[in-house]
Amino acid sequence: MSDRLLELEESATQTGPKGVINDWRRFKLESMDQENLPTAKKELLRQMSSPNKSKDDSRGSLNRKMSVQEYEMLKEEDEGCLKKYRKRCMQEMHEKLSFGPRFDGVHDLDSGEAFLEVIEKEHHSTVVVVHIYKAGELLGNFLACTQHLNEEFFATDVEAFLNSYGLLPEKELPGGEDEENDVE
Repeated sequence: MSDRLLELEESATQTGPKGVINDWRRFKLESMDQENLPTAKKELLRQMSSPNKSKDDSRGSLNRKMSVQEYEMLKEEDEGCLKKYRKRCMQEMHEKLSFGPRFDGVHDLDSGEAFLEVIEKEHHSTVVVVHIYKAGELLGNFLACTQHLNEEFFATDVEAFLNSYGLLPEKELPGGEDEENDVE
């Protein structure tokens, strides 16, 4: 039953204006391909597909083997058609699967305020990727770090997040040296 529904959905999507436009594009590409065929190839295809052959002619053509050139020509045509078909299918799949806004910007941030400002300007569904470097060396790499924070977050929340991964230096409390001496 679900296969039947999928078939109906697929056929339904091709009956509207988009389906007509896609069919027209496909027809134009095929007609351009036919126009670009060399005359020798056209003649060979005409001979092979002609329904009005005499019996003597058909017997001779059945016994006749294709030459290497004819075989290579047909093979190249098949490969070209397959490449175009694959490319068209990949393009159609890409069009079906690529929806929504596209973000591909990189922002160099010098402060926490700049980080918050950039995140607030982006769409709420944008995946934020954070790379933290120190002296040119990668210290941390976080994908979708905004999922770990609440909708409204403060600098202390970001600080706690980074501390949980050990990326910020420990804060020294005043009089901290005296406590260490007392423990020993």
